[in-house]
This record gives sequence, structure tokens and C-alpha cells, in this order.
Amino acid sequence: MRERLLSLFFFFCVALVSAQAPYVFQHAFNGDAEVGSKFGWSLAASTDWVAVGLPFSGPGNLENGAVAIYATADLAAGVYAPVQVVHENIGPVNDQKFGATLACSNTLLAVSNCSKRATETYCNDAAEWVSLFQWNGTTWQELQQLQRPPWATGGTYGRALAVSNEVLAVGGTRSFNGTVTRDVVYLYTFQNGGFTSLPTDSVDGSPYNTSAADDLGHALALDGNTLLVGSAGDGELGAGAGAVFIYDKDLGGNDQWGLVRKLLASNGRAEDRFGYDVGVNGTRAVVGAPGREQNGMTAGMAYVFDRDHGFSGNWGQVDSLAPLVPEEGRVFGATVAISGDRVAIGAPPPPLGDNGIAEVFAPDAGGWTRVQRIDPYAEGHVNSENRAANCIAFSGNSLLIGTPWASITHPPGDPTGGVLRYTQDVVGINETARGSLRVWPVPFSEVLHVELAAGGGQGPLVVEVTDVLGRVVRTERISASGNVLTLARAAMTTGYYQVHVSNVHGDVVSGPHRVIAQ
Repeated sequence: MRERLLSLFFFFCVALVSAQAPYVFQHAFNGDAEVGSKFGWSLAASTDWVAVGLPFSGPGNLENGAVAIYATADLAAGVYAPVQVVHENIGPVNDQKFGATLACSNTLLAVSNCSKRATETYCNDAAEWVSLFQWNGTTWQELQQLQRPPWATGGTYGRALAVSNEVLAVGGTRSFNGTVTRDVVYLYTFQNGGFTSLPTDSVDGSPYNTSAADDLGHALALDGNTLLVGSAGDGELGAGAGAVFIYDKDLGGNDQWGLVRKLLASNGRAEDRFGYDVGVNGTRAVVGAPGREQNGMTAGMAYVFDRDHGFSGNWGQVDSLAPLVPEEGRVFGATVAISGDRVAIGAPPPPLGDNGIAEVFAPDAGGWTRVQRIDPYAEGHVNSENRAANCIAFSGNSLLIGTPWASITHPPGDPTGGVLRYTQDVVGINETARGSLRVWPVPFSEVLHVELAAGGGQGPLVVEVTDVLGRVVRTERISASGNVLTLARAAMTTGYYQVHVSNVHGDVVSGPHRVIAQ
């Protein structure tokens, strides 16, 4: 294993950021969480807020859980202290794992103690409530707790959540309708300063013949009057192939949610788990299928759908997104996020402590193209066994990546978990406080100079230039620290690059460093 000694990012650009510009690492934060709290297990973001779950936090081994809430304006200003940390108010009860699943709007935060990404070991299977918090202009106050409806017959209430300022959707519950037990998503309406204590509506995939094995409500996404319900176990295309149900509010009656369409993958087959995670933004949706096989490997895939694609009122598949490097068990598509013309797909491997990656895509010539591949471990921001991309979220011009098993201190210490913040709008040179590489000049010129000043004793150094997909495009050698490597932009095609510096033994001595030639 190569030792990460220093970590530094540089971003060099000669033009305004374009739609194809990559996201650049800015900061890793963990809210001063205690060891083992798994800060970054869950994420939820709105225009004004970012909520981070740390469900394993608590005194001793209680694992009560908590949620740290950040203002997006603070993050943009480089302030990484939470505005508030909220806890469950029922007292120190062991194994609650409050914060395992989150959803938020600009004024409401929904929190449960059950997570769709967890096995029974990491989920309180007795979950029977969802806690609601409301922003009053000064602080987040607990608004109410919603109990699992008395007629529900089982499941894990709150395994998936979605919220707007008017509607709350809660997945993970089952109900017996007199003939068969089905998975149900309950919908609550915000009225008179709070949500209705009992659901005002529910959806269960009818008129399709769903059952408890279909795992309907495994994932939820809500934007305006559109609700996506993932059903990762749906068997229409084979056992466990998966499906997604799209509902619109007021379709079929006032405040009622009517089924618009059942989505299936164009190439779906058994055990794809299509619908394991879902996202929606306006008229565009993204669906993860982490069980999809490629070349005999369970590598995963994701799909993009647009409303009115194909014909008016339709939700048509625009493209399928595969990982750059298919790997067995990589589960690409286990987490997804969408914002406008950007889609991020996470691949947190099933071994809960392994290294995760995320890939970013954007529309291009009628389809979608890969913009970059983010590997936080290879970039030197976290230790190995970090489970990066256990959750991902867009927040304004930022991409947030949860790494609940990571140690983000330097040198690495005990793992607390963390969240990595990347932004797209950096122009010029951007650097962290660590490292010893200089890039000049500013303003821009036709030649980029890189000077390594890592200290004596390094000996010959290898400078490796890679593109944003991790492919090596140039390798140079500096004889000793303090020497200058000159990279002429004319010798590099338009694009975005990383600079890695290592010694002859392959130990990374400073890097990577992000550079643009454009």
C-alpha cells in the first residue's frame, strides 16, 4: 500500500467554468465527531441547508445518533462548523441510530432511525417513528413525531424519506389488504403548522400486482408535485429486476397521488435491483441499478429518464450510465444524486469498510457523457476502507460525498467519518493549507510551471499527469526537490488534469494536484 504523505489540490484554468468542468476538492469535515460515529452515513440537502447523519454517535456504546445541520452559505464561505446538532428527545436509549435516514427542505427536516443501505446490524428494525424538525428563523425545533400507522403490519417505518414544505413521504412499511401483504409508502400533508398525524394518502404500486417481495418504497425522491418510488425487488422483468413508480400530486383528485407510469430499464433483467436509489429534479430522473451485470461482473449501472421524452406525458429513458471501470461488487448505482444537468452516481462497495468512488455525468449530443471519476482515496483525502459515496448530494454548486468509515485527519487517526465537499466554480489556483507544490503564473499564460519543494532527501521524483478519468497522459521526472517542471499547454489537449508526484518507490510525496490546460 502506498503511503499518502501530503495532500494538495491545485486547479488551474484559463477560462470560465463550462458545463463540462469537473468538481474540485475543497474541504473535508466531520463536525468534530467522536470516533466511530460514522459521520456522513446519510446526507440531505436543500437550497439553504445540508444535514449530515452520524447515527452511531453517543456516549459509551449507546449509539443514539445525531444530525449535524450546516448552512450552505457557511460552507460556501469556508465555515465548516454546524449551525446546530439535533438529537432524539427520548433519552439515552441504546441502539437508536437516529439520523440513519434524512430528508430536508428549506424549513423542514425529517429524521428516522432506519437506513435502506444497512443490514440489520446497522438498522434499528424496531423503527416506528419519524422525527420532524422545523426552522423558525433562529433555530431548528422539534415539531412532532409521526408513529407508524396502527394498521401497518410490519416493515421498517422510515427506511426511506422524502419531504417538501407541504408533503412528507415515508417508505418501508407493509400493510395487509385482506388478500396479500404489500409494501406501502405513506404520504402526510402539512396543515395548521404541522403534518397530519395519520397519512392523507398512500401508494403501493396498484394496479400492478406488487407484493412484499418487491421492496416498494426502498428509495424515495420528491420534487414539487412529482414523487418517485423505488421498488428494487419488482419481478416483472425477472426476480429482483426492479422498477420505479412515478406519481403526480392531484392526479385523480385533490391532494391525491396518482400513478403516472411504472418505469423499467430498457435492458432490465433479474437481480439488477433497478430502483435501489432514485433522484428527481424537475422533469429529469435518475435511477440506480447496483446489481446490473457487465461482462459477467456485478458492477452496477444507472439510468436517466426525461419527462416528455418520446411523446408528451411520457417518462422516457434517455441513456444508461455504466462505470468507467466495471468491477465485481462495486455496486455502481447504489447511491445517486441529480441537480439540473448534472448526475452523480456513487459506488460504495458492499464490504462496509472498503473504498468507494463517485462518477459525474452531464448531457452531451442527445446522450450523457462522463465528466469525471472521483476517487477520494486515490486523491489522498481519506484513508483506505472509507466507504466513500455511501451517500451523495448536490448543494448549489457543490457535490457532497459521505465517507462514514473515513479518517479525514492528517496523519490518519481513528475513523470518525466525514463529508468531502467538491465545487465546480473554481477559477484560477486553489490550494489547501497542506502541501508544498507551487503552480504559477497567475494570471494565465501559455506555460504552466510546477515547482516541487517537498524538502530534502526525496531524491529523484516522478511527476505523473492524469486526466479526470484517471488515465495517464504524461510522465516526467524531476531530479530533486526544488526543481521546476514546465508544462506547455500547447502540448496538452483541452481538458482537466491532475498532477501526481511520487518518489522512485511509488510513494506519493505530494498530490494529487489538479491542473487545467484549456
